[in-house]
Amino acid sequence: MQSVSIIIPVYNSEKTITACLQSIFDSISQNDEVILVNDCSTDSTVSLASDFNIQIISLIKNSGPSTARNAGAEMATNEILVFVDSDMIISKESLDRIKSYFHVRHKVQSLTLNFAIDYRNVNYATRYKSHYMSYVTKNNTTKVNYIYGAYCATRKDGFIKWPENIRYTEDSRWGYIQSKMGYEIHCLHEVNAIHLKNYSLRSLIKNDLNIAFHFCDKFLNEKRWLTSIVNEEFGHTSKKQMLSVILSVISLFSLGISFNLFWFLVLLWGCVNLNFFTYISKHNSSSFILKTILWYYVINLTYGVGIIFGMSMYAVEILFPSNVKQVL
Repeated sequence: MQSVSIIIPVYNSEKTITACLQSIFDSISQNDEVILVNDCSTDSTVSLASDFNIQIISLIKNSGPSTARNAGAEMATNEILVFVDSDMIISKESLDRIKSYFHVRHKVQSLTLNFAIDYRNVNYATRYKSHYMSYVTKNNTTKVNYIYGAYCATRKDGFIKWPENIRYTEDSRWGYIQSKMGYEIHCLHEVNAIHLKNYSLRSLIKNDLNIAFHFCDKFLNEKRWLTSIVNEEFGHTSKKQMLSVILSVISLFSLGISFNLFWFLVLLWGCVNLNFFTYISKHNSSSFILKTILWYYVINLTYGVGIIFGMSMYAVEILFPSNVKQVL
């Protein structure tokens, strides 16, 4: 069986790095290696990590997770590269299943993995995000064209560098580059990990607003118009999700036309997302479900704002390219 090199980019991760590394060392085999890439942390991250038998690489300047991952990949010696964010807890059987999957499916270049529901005593925003990520990853097809950078794997042979100097969507971009080159990417549904990141409602809105903006930028600049009419999805964003965002935005504007039209569109929006709400209902109370329905509507509007902003910036760039370059 092949061995793995686990690469962990870190920046001021003192709150989660010990739990992350402990879960990894509960899973590794004798020939596996763990490489921690320190992206100029200013806290006790490196000191805490030094308690484990790992290699530590320190970058000269703070450069972001993609640069850190690429630096770790250059140092790796094993056949499989596993990228784990410093705020992830992986399950004990994760690495063995990754090795087995690559061993059996020789054509697969990369794997993106599932998120488990976080049952810790956390706030609503974190619980919602946990449920949402679990739903999205569990309901995707096996063959995909995107990757979640928080927990993923690829073969050393044929490794494509992570795109650097890209914010928020570097992992989806990395997956899309591989897909366009003809590499197979699979979603390994039976492998789960818990994301230890804590969210607030404000940070969720800020995060999703930025993601929508940058996704829109990539969609327009890559001219992926056919994504709307062919089987290919745009990253992890399904056509149903796109429709959901469109309906939420139209329903809000319809308030100025007709209250009945507004409720009709909201009902239609609810039907589009019925599977998600049903999934939520299996694990939570009625109050949590009702709160999530309202919150998901707000998040869809947030996506809509991000997309509109992204389209506006794209139009400005087309019309006034020199001015945009000066601003950027």
